Amino acid sequence: MLWRCLAGSEQSLQEGLYTIEIDTGDVESTDFDKMTTAKKNMLFENGVNAVKNFVAREREVVGQHKITSLDEGFEERLLAYVFAISEAKNTIWFFDSSTYWLFFIFPIVAAASRRGVKIQLIAQAPPPRDDENEPKRRKLLRSSGCDVIEVESLAFTGLIVDYPGSASVAVITSGRGAVGQDFEYTTEQVKVYRSQDDLAVIHNLGSSLAKTIEDSKVSSKGGHVLDIVALPRAELFDGLRRVSQYAEAAFEIVDIEINDTLRVSQTHVKEYKLLQIERLIEDLADSGFDLFAPCRYTLLDGAYRGITPPILEMTPQGAVLIEGHTRAFYTAQLGRDRFRGVLVRNVRAPLPVEPRPFTEVRIASGTMSVASILPRYDKSLIREIEAALHP
Repeated sequence: MLWRCLAGSEQSLQEGLYTIEIDTGDVESTDFDKMTTAKKNMLFENGVNAVKNFVAREREVVGQHKITSLDEGFEERLLAYVFAISEAKNTIWFFDSSTYWLFFIFPIVAAASRRGVKIQLIAQAPPPRDDENEPKRRKLLRSSGCDVIEVESLAFTGLIVDYPGSASVAVITSGRGAVGQDFEYTTEQVKVYRSQDDLAVIHNLGSSLAKTIEDSKVSSKGGHVLDIVALPRAELFDGLRRVSQYAEAAFEIVDIEINDTLRVSQTHVKEYKLLQIERLIEDLADSGFDLFAPCRYTLLDGAYRGITPPILEMTPQGAVLIEGHTRAFYTAQLGRDRFRGVLVRNVRAPLPVEPRPFTEVRIASGTMSVASILPRYDKSLIREIEAALHP
């Protein structure tokens, strides 16, 4: 039997309420005579586990039932993209003049490709204002099995998932181009539409999609399953040595304890990153890898895309987390007392921020500026780890 914490009639009278289902076994609501110590313990444990599972997936559950509203900021777009891509069963269509968002959400895009979802990008050619990274990002999409169709103009910016169909989702944004170049990080406006509630909007967007497909004579190649394979430690360490501050550093992969001495270089983790971690962990487990072991995606052109462990630097006051805050935070949320990471020693350069205790890390509830999450941030000292590992 499954017991719900809210009765259906009570839930229907109020908005913003969600059920937590608790497995009660063979115990009915009036089985007072059956309440042995063992059954009480079973009900208690099942209740605790049900609440833990709900809290761990709270943003995902709430997002799936969110009434269409206007959100602001680039991270709100990323969060909406992650929700929509997570729900995709068949197709994902991106519309944009820039794929600046790709590196932020590549794990969830890769997860969709791995489960057979066809991914297409309708892109403006050439992009209006962007740097040399745009061709690299479009190449990465192509080598991940995504169709990239370049057109002269776009009807809108955003994405459509599983159109046509009763479960179609669209994310529409006011931002077009590269954030920081064509529009400000905090000013972008984002809306999410679902066919159940916004059929007219979905239909109009779908009509624009259909016309674009017809005009460009798109012929989809279909999806590509991105295999996950081991990343040799030597290659990982060689890549990290391309970080200017790590040229003469020493590296080792160790288990890091989550305790009062662990410090961090950012005070908040992003919601869109946190929601991607669960799917990434599932993909790692399916491929036979331990949590945060060095590994990488294989691409169609023979190249790779790394999945690296958290990166920490050893200082006289102890280890400081540099990269991988979301993974460490998620590990702590699971109740674990340690995680695997790359420990970097012999770094002479000063830290780019003033480290804070791990216990102060919180989930960012919206778009936040870099300065607000990196204490006493010095841009000139930032470790360019992403660029070094994926040149």
